[in-house]
Amino acid sequence: YMVEVGYDPLQIASFMRTLSYQGQGPTGPQQYLVTHPYIFDRISRIEAKCKVVDTMKNTMGQLQNNTSPAPPARRIYADRYKSYLEGLAFGPKDHLRHLKLYIVRPGDSFAQIARRTLGSAVQAKKLAELNGMPVNSPLIPGAKIKIIY
Repeated sequence: YMVEVGYDPLQIASFMRTLSYQGQGPTGPQQYLVTHPYIFDRISRIEAKCKVVDTMKNTMGQLQNNTSPAPPARRIYADRYKSYLEGLAFGPKDHLRHLKLYIVRPGDSFAQIARRTLGSAVQAKKLAELNGMPVNSPLIPGAKIKIIY
């Protein structure tokens, strides 16, 4: 379905890798594995299915057009996707939190955002991992990043 509407399905694999970082720690993996399959198996299956879908679409395009098809244009729609995450529950039932979007201000860093929104700059690394970025990444004013509250 994602391919049909133009989304890049490999972005799910990227999202799953980000989840794997969040699962690190003394209780993270154990809590996650209680209800979910091993995350790296899921990532491998996603990548394999994406290859199959690409091959099928390319083959069908060649049969219908009898020419070599151009690679499909894929869109990520990061801001639209992130807007669907607002308020989404996150974490174990006994410590349930929610995702929220934060719009980056000029001069913001992950440390400043963590201090402002989470009360401590110590959370900057987790905040960066949640967004799939290194903690020292420069942030673009107006960009939307995910936080957990």
